Amino acid sequence: MVTRLSWANGTETVAHLVSLVNVSANGAAVIIMDVKPVTDRPCMIYFDNGDISTRPILANLVAMETMDSGRILAKFAFDSVLANRDIIPHQRECRAWQRVVPRERRARLSWQVGDDTFSVSGEVQNISGGGAAVQIDVAPPWNQTIWLSLRPVGEEAGPAECRLVGFRNDQPGKLIARFSFVDLCPLQLYQAAIEIPK
Repeated sequence: MVTRLSWANGTETVAHLVSLVNVSANGAAVIIMDVKPVTDRPCMIYFDNGDISTRPILANLVAMETMDSGRILAKFAFDSVLANRDIIPHQRECRAWQRVVPRERRARLSWQVGDDTFSVSGEVQNISGGGAAVQIDVAPPWNQTIWLSLRPVGEEAGPAECRLVGFRNDQPGKLIARFSFVDLCPLQLYQAAIEIPK
């Protein structure tokens, strides 16, 4: 999903292509390469997914931090009326999300088996706002809620509710399972995956 961030600068409009981290009806988090957004006036965020595009949505900066890479992580709050009308239709377009290879790859997947909870360890191959691909030893169940957490037990980020959408054989005894998040990737989970400093 192509994401643009813009704001007024005198008589001109400054616009930047940014990387979308997370979005909901309430707001969005984006990564900006080399410039800090303005803090004294609203910005506009625009989403473009091929044939489907939003109108520019009014967004107010609520938090900003510099990552280890020097890029800026900016979090915005939307005008809720505009966001509900324009953002919600995009949330199920999982293939439109930009996938990233995480730094933190240790994962745990859990699901119910009768009255018990079954858990397996895995390794995240990529993650986006819409889903994740995880290398595991066993095939998880179809049409059932699965919970994805990152990091070792006791330090977990998550869990995030997701569902299996497909899998393929990767190497003997290993599968690459693809999951879509039931809502959107929780920002805490995404931050843990790409190791954004707190």
